[in-house]
Amino acid sequence: MFVRAQVQLGVLNKAEDKEGMPHILAYKHGYVPGHDIDRPLRIPFVGDQMTIVRGSGAMEDLRNSLSKSGRREGFIPAIADFHLLGNFYQTVWKECFDPASVGDPGTMYAAVLELKAKNVPTVNPMKDINAVKVYLDKYTEGMLVLAGMEFFGMDSADSRPTQNLAEAHEDEATYTNRILGEFVDEFLIPPDISGTEILKCPKCGKEYKVRKALRGHLEKDHTGDAGVAESVPPMDGIFNYSCQVLSMCMIAYEFTDARKLGDGERIIRLVKYMMLYFKALGKTKYAHQCLRLIGQVRCFLTPREAANLIWNRFSNTKGHQNSNVELDRECEHSNLNFKTFARGLHGQVNQDTIDRISRSCQPIAKALYCVDNESDMRMFTKRSQAADHTEDVKQLVGMLKNEHLFSFQQGRYHKCFPGFTGGFKVEHEDLFNWMSTSLQTMSRLHQFSFERS
Repeated sequence: MFVRAQVQLGVLNKAEDKEGMPHILAYKHGYVPGHDIDRPLRIPFVGDQMTIVRGSGAMEDLRNSLSKSGRREGFIPAIADFHLLGNFYQTVWKECFDPASVGDPGTMYAAVLELKAKNVPTVNPMKDINAVKVYLDKYTEGMLVLAGMEFFGMDSADSRPTQNLAEAHEDEATYTNRILGEFVDEFLIPPDISGTEILKCPKCGKEYKVRKALRGHLEKDHTGDAGVAESVPPMDGIFNYSCQVLSMCMIAYEFTDARKLGDGERIIRLVKYMMLYFKALGKTKYAHQCLRLIGQVRCFLTPREAANLIWNRFSNTKGHQNSNVELDRECEHSNLNFKTFARGLHGQVNQDTIDRISRSCQPIAKALYCVDNESDMRMFTKRSQAADHTEDVKQLVGMLKNEHLFSFQQGRYHKCFPGFTGGFKVEHEDLFNWMSTSLQTMSRLHQFSFERS
C-alpha cells in the first residue's frame, strides 16, 4: 500500500486573523504545484471552521489581483474531518449527555459509570477525544445489540431469533436487504418532527420550552404520581432517547470506520447527516461548512478537483489497510511535538527560535527513534492496538436487557430527559430556503466562479 511521507514545512509566527491570514496563504501558496508559472494546480486547504472562514475571506479580498497566483487560486478551502467529528461529538453531548442522568439506566452518562470510563469528559468531549471514541464504540455496539435483541425477539445475545425470520421463498441476499431496511427504519431513522420542540409534561400536559424547567416541574408537582394525561399524545421518552442516541452514535461510529479505511466517499455521505444534526441542534456554522463541502464535491468543483477533495483527506504513514488518519489530526500531533520543544524557550519566543525548533522537530524525533531502537527500548507505535472490549459490551447488554429500551411503552421517560421526542426539529421549508440561499451565495464567490484553464 502507498505510504505517505511527512515533511515539516515550519511554523509561522502569524495569527489566523484578518491581518495574518494573507501572509499565511502567501507562504503556503509557494508549495502549490504550478504557482511559479501562474498555472496553479488546485489542492485542498483543510482546517477547522475558523481557519476555512478566514482563509476563504482572505482569498476573496484578493479576487481583483491580476494573476492567478496573486488571487491564490491554488487552494480549495474545506472543513477538516478531525474537527468535524469533534464538533459532532459536542452535538451528541449537548443532546444526549447529562451528568444528572446518572440514575436513568440506558443513558449515556449512566453507561459511563457502568463501563467505568473515568477518563471520558463530562462537558467537552474534545478534551479527550480518544477516550470518547473508545467509550462510544462500546456504548454503540451495546445499544445495537439491545436493539437487535428486541427486533428479533431474543431473550439474550446468545439465544435464537423468534421474530422477523426469513420467508420460505427468500434467498439470503433478499432477506438480508429487507430485514436490514426494516431494522434501520424502526430504530435508526429519526422521526420527522418539524418546527420548534415543545416539551409536554407526561402527567398533566403542560408545555415547556426548556427541558430543565420541565424536569423541575415534574420533581415539584408530580413526585409519585402515576398515569398519563389524556392531552399528551402517545409517546415513550425512553424509546425515543434510545433510538436518537443510537442514530447519532452510529454516524460517529461509521465516520471513524470510514476514516480508518480511507473511504472518502462514505465520509461525504455521512457529512449530509451531520449537516442536519448541526442545523437542528444549533451548530449553524458547522452546518454551513458541511453544506459547503457537499456543494464543492457535487457541483462547484471540476471532477478532478472533486475527486482530489474526496480522497486526499487522509494520511497513512504505516501502510496498513486500516491505519489512515485525518490530515488535521496528524497536524495536531506535529503541533504537540513543536510545543513540547518550545517549552524550553521559557517565553523567549521570536521568529528565529520558532524557525529553528520547527525545522528540527522531525530530525530530533527520528534521532530519538533510532536511539530507542538501538537500545532495545519498548517504543510507542503509531498504530495502536485496539483493546478487545467484547466483555464490556456483554456487561452493558446484561445490565440493560431487562430495561427494554427499544420496546415502545407509552408514558415512560428518563427523569433527566422528560418529554424527549428526538428527530430533526427543523421546518422543511426553512431548511430548503437556507440550503438554497447558502448555495447561491457560495456560487458568487470568486473561488468557485473563476474560469478554469
